[in-house]
Amino acid sequence: MHDAAKTRMPLLTADQREQFLTNGRQSDRDHVPVVKFFNPVGIRTWLATELDADGDIPGVGAMSAPAEPRIVP
Repeated sequence: MHDAAKTRMPLLTADQREQFLTNGRQSDRDHVPVVKFFNPVGIRTWLATELDADGDIPGVGAMSAPAEPRIVP
């Protein structure tokens, strides 16, 4: 039986992680987002720009929900 608690899906590629860390070392700049995270069952989207040395993502901005929900057939 598969133990889901032990399986972790990586959210970042090695290149994305390196770009995050590079951006984090240059905190005096306004960076272009590296990745866009979203909740497939929700309406929020997050744009992430940087990682600090501890692995925290301080450069995350939540985008507001659209004025009218979009229904995709």
